[in-house]
Amino acid sequence: MQPANLMLPPTSIPRKEKQSPDPDADTDSLVQPGRRVLDYQLPPELPGTLELAGTSVGEGSFATVFKGVLLSPEGEKRTVAIKRVKLPGAGISHDQFRTRIKRETVIWTTAAHPNILPFIGYQFVDNTPMLVSPWCENGNLSTYIYKNPALTRNEKIDLLCHAARGLLHLHNLDPQVVHGDIKPENVIVQDNLVAALCDFGISKIHVEQHTGLTTSGKTGGTSGYQAKELLGEDPATPATDVYAFGGLILAAMSGKQPFWNKKPSSTIIAVFQDKTPARPDHPQLPANDPLWNLLLTCWSGEPLRRPHMSKVLETVSFHSR
Repeated sequence: MQPANLMLPPTSIPRKEKQSPDPDADTDSLVQPGRRVLDYQLPPELPGTLELAGTSVGEGSFATVFKGVLLSPEGEKRTVAIKRVKLPGAGISHDQFRTRIKRETVIWTTAAHPNILPFIGYQFVDNTPMLVSPWCENGNLSTYIYKNPALTRNEKIDLLCHAARGLLHLHNLDPQVVHGDIKPENVIVQDNLVAALCDFGISKIHVEQHTGLTTSGKTGGTSGYQAKELLGEDPATPATDVYAFGGLILAAMSGKQPFWNKKPSSTIIAVFQDKTPARPDHPQLPANDPLWNLLLTCWSGEPLRRPHMSKVLETVSFHSR
């Protein structure tokens, strides 16, 4: 059996109360309220040469990921993950494309945290942006769980707690950052077995005033992982990340994505009707498991009824005891 495609939805959240400072947070955040994206300067390109190693290891709507090598000017080699961003089509201008690259680079750089995959840097190769991060042999959460069937319940919950801390860190930045694409493929298990969020290609700055770091238009995502409001014209919010995180928990603990047995069109209808994944469809997460109570609150059809990520982290942590 192949690993389930454990993608999960993005989500919205009520306006958060001021949280206590995160001791792991980067206090010198580059993203500040009221600053436009064009006010930010991209860091210098990485010195050295990037070499792709064979075929791609993953592909999404916006980019293809390769295993590769960064060869420094001094001749040192480092194995890295190279995200080759797809060039824009006819519907996006060159300036809009560079703004999106700048947004991802600024967000990724400023969001430094133990549960955010480190950003090494970038290069433009033949005018194509290449975003570079450490290569992690364990792969993403879906792959790691599939390749390690002996993982215990507590070990899976520990990885979910890591991911929750990373997402809470994004939501606690000032201004808030909405990841927008929470799913197992965007949770990397690092070599030290600490999980970290990656892929900020559609992340948003979530503030009252416009910062220039957001983009207009509909939010990307995958049917079955989007909260109901994202299926209309509403933007991604911290609460849509919470909805998605509920799916992440379900996928990690049960081995099956939400609505795995429905066609995309049927899934959209189910979400619009405020239906949730059925417990009998996920026997590896028993129907009496207390995590189901958390999942149901994460999947509330009313964004304001979904818990804050701090509460999600607290609840998941409690169930690892």
